[in-house]
Amino acid sequence: MGTEIRTARVENATREHAPALLAYFARRVDQPHDAADLLAETLLVLWRRASALPVEDTEVRPWMFGIGRNVLMHYRRRALRQRAISDKLRSILSATPAPASLTLPNTTRSTEPLRHWTQSTKTSSDSFTGTDFL
Repeated sequence: MGTEIRTARVENATREHAPALLAYFARRVDQPHDAADLLAETLLVLWRRASALPVEDTEVRPWMFGIGRNVLMHYRRRALRQRAISDKLRSILSATPAPASLTLPNTTRSTEPLRHWTQSTKTSSDSFTGTDFL
């Protein structure tokens, strides 16, 4: 099969089945942008594997959905791994006391910027707020 014919078949398959794939992903993920990302990944795989595109038009949709299913499985595994790593890091950080140099009393931390602001002159406060050019 020639490159132009293969490209045309992939474009036709994308045009015809991408909306259904997007709906498939949207029903299975929480965020709409994740569904769009999954569709983009699926279409990228489709372009890479264009030479494996089924000859029969009736076989194209199931083939594309098979690719989509695999992309979705990878997405879910990646999300589980990321959540597990985040939970582990969160537990490690919550169990480890912060170094003394990083902890300030709450009163010092909250009033420090205000003290600097009230002690500054009008000129320095204008340049601090970005109004010195007016």
